[in-house]
Amino acid sequence: MLGFRWPRLPFRPNFCLSTKLTLLVVIPLAMTLAVTLPLTVTGLNKLASLTSTERLEDEILLVDKHFEQFKNDLERAGREISRDPILVAAVRDPFTQRVKSILNSYNIRFGLQHLEVLNDKGGSLGQDLYAGV
Repeated sequence: MLGFRWPRLPFRPNFCLSTKLTLLVVIPLAMTLAVTLPLTVTGLNKLASLTSTERLEDEILLVDKHFEQFKNDLERAGREISRDPILVAAVRDPFTQRVKSILNSYNIRFGLQHLEVLNDKGGSLGQDLYAGV
């Protein structure tokens, strides 16, 4: 009579029922963990990469906005300085100390680090440099 036979093992473990039930649950869980853990780690790494990229894009937009605001502030300050009749009158006179004094007041007012007035040939008529920054 041919039938199913258990394979012959050199040792025949005699496990109790609770051990057999525990092994019946633990072995499939261990195999599931071995398969899903690398996939989970890969997915989390990809999510972290996407999140950091999105944050970086948001920061780039914020920096661009700050540069645009800074550019607008500088243009506004330049227009106001160029329309100042006192500065225009001081530039027409050869007295550079008066120009430097006016430029110093504009540096303080607008929080600039370097301000210089040039003539049409590129020669400096006066400059003020805030060296503390």
